[in-house]
Amino acid sequence: MEFMAKSSIINISPRKVKAVVDKIKGKSLDQSLILLGLWSKKSAGTLRGTLLSAAANAKEKAGLKKEELKIKSIQVLSGASFKRMRARAKGQGDTIKRKTSRIRVVVKDQKEDR
Repeated sequence: MEFMAKSSIINISPRKVKAVVDKIKGKSLDQSLILLGLWSKKSAGTLRGTLLSAAANAKEKAGLKKEELKIKSIQVLSGASFKRMRARAKGQGDTIKRKTSRIRVVVKDQKEDR
C-alpha cells in the first residue's frame, strides 16, 4: 500500500532540493531520516518533515511503523516564482526571480517488495 505527503511553497530553489533528494532516493525511510538529520542544509529539514508526515499517514491509515516503510518516489517540482526588483543605474531596474519548490513523497510497505 502507498502513502503520500506533500509540501508546497518552500522557499528553496528546486535545484538545491534535488541535490539532497538524489542522496536518499530508494533508501528505507529509517535510513533517510537519519541521513537528513545529519545534514545542515535547509532543504534537508523540510524534506525530513515531509517524510515524517508520510510516515504518520501510514501509521494512521494502516498501522505501519517507520521501520516497515521504504521510499517509493520523491518528486521535486518548481512552484511559483516571487518577482523582486533591484535598482540599477540611470533609474532602471532588474528583476530577480525567487524560485520556490513543491515536494511530493510516496512511501510504501517494504513487505510488498518480497
